Amino acid sequence: MPAREPHEPRDPRERPARKAGEPAARQRGRKRRKGGKGGLLGLGLDNHDGHSRTTRGEDFLLVGGSAETHERMQDLVIRMGEKLKRSGRSFGDLSRREFEDLARDTLR
Repeated sequence: MPAREPHEPRDPRERPARKAGEPAARQRGRKRRKGGKGGLLGLGLDNHDGHSRTTRGEDFLLVGGSAETHERMQDLVIRMGEKLKRSGRSFGDLSRREFEDLARDTLR
């Protein structure tokens, strides 16, 4: 690698030099804490009236959207939550696949 002047920007493809005692590879991303609480975040992006809409539940948060979209999100998450309560589970207990199946079944 050619020497570079101190004021030259580093090429973003270059790997930074390791410091003594630093591990060779850093772990990327965050580890999920055991016992952490999971939930559902719903975002509505079609708000054009300037009104802020937020609905918060025990394990969900719905933000934004037009009045119609926010109402549809509320209806869906409430019905999904009821199905989960009957089975003794919460949104945080679901795998991605289980969540997708629940949402699909609830929309029918």
